[in-house]
Amino acid sequence: MEEISHEEVKAWLTNILAKNADIKFSFVNHFKSIQQKCSPEECITLTRNVWKAVVKNKKTIDQTQLKKVIELWNETHQSIIRQYLYNVCDPNAFLCVHNTIQTCEYYYHTAQINSIRIPRYIERLLHQTLQTITELHTEESWTTAVGYIVMQVPDGHKRVRMYYLKHLADMCEVIGEDRRDKLIQQLMHQYEEVYHDGLFDGKQYTMLLFDAVKKYNLFADYGKYFKPLYFENDFNYKLIEALIERGDYLLAEVYCKEQINGNYKDEYNIPYWLLLKNIYKTGNEEAKLVDVLRFLFAFYLRI
Repeated sequence: MEEISHEEVKAWLTNILAKNADIKFSFVNHFKSIQQKCSPEECITLTRNVWKAVVKNKKTIDQTQLKKVIELWNETHQSIIRQYLYNVCDPNAFLCVHNTIQTCEYYYHTAQINSIRIPRYIERLLHQTLQTITELHTEESWTTAVGYIVMQVPDGHKRVRMYYLKHLADMCEVIGEDRRDKLIQQLMHQYEEVYHDGLFDGKQYTMLLFDAVKKYNLFADYGKYFKPLYFENDFNYKLIEALIERGDYLLAEVYCKEQINGNYKDEYNIPYWLLLKNIYKTGNEEAKLVDVLRFLFAFYLRI
């Protein structure tokens, strides 16, 4: 090695980098100034350049290539995350992170990938910001930083960005009660405005918020926002059960009957008939209770 000149090493390295775009990208990224700031547009370009360096123009990507993309993205995006963590209240810094994530998600949806590595990578990227945001001291700063994320949960009128919603749910785990209640209030008011039956990921959106509302004992405040979901018996049962616990027997009865009328098989209806039995027993509605018991008796005779 001592006999090799600097020029020879430089020439060899130049040749290697010219033949390997992914190595060149990693090399340049490693030695660039850590003080250099990225604009929101540059974040898109950087993320795209990694993809192009590894995948080139292919529509199908194998697991080895995907692993390399994730490794280079992680290396490249650290400067963007550091820039954001320096001031999480800076809208431009948040937009840099947002554009980065959006570009990653674009490739996940447009390329032929048999893997969830990109969604998992996005979640890890967001998790790196959790502590800094939750430890903000002033309410103004915290409200501002969290507000940027909340605003980006809806993606137009057709879908929601579940990775932001999960990020906010993780935040609820570690923040104080006052901030948590305020955040859930924002999310529930947003849900009321955004949700419709044709919303992509709408079921997951509903279930995540329902679980949060139940977990933090806020169903009395926000239970009215939730309605049964098609073919989601587990969720619907939990919702009706929560209504009964709250004493809202009339609405619980309505939802039970809706599910019974909508199910194709009697065995799916047994949980709802049992809920109706409890409702009528609590309300001393003997005639209705007899009808429920008659159905249950006939069903169990058939099996």
